[in-house]
Amino acid sequence: MRIQWRHPQAGLWVALDEGRPAGIVSRKARRAYRATVVTGRSLGLFESVEDAQAALERAHSADPARAPHPISEPALVD
Repeated sequence: MRIQWRHPQAGLWVALDEGRPAGIVSRKARRAYRATVVTGRSLGLFESVEDAQAALERAHSADPARAPHPISEPALVD
């Protein structure tokens, strides 16, 4: 499994696994990027697009222990 990245518009990166969506990274602020898996679960905010992409790739490959730590945790919704 190798994630391929597409950059269809400014501030948005789409992860594909063999052509199927695997998640997205979106720019939220100058140095804040949110990684979101294909199910809609946020992995948090990261300081760089590379860290956010790495987190999504690790989550997709089911190895979250190797993912970079977010600069903030996702908010829990009741």
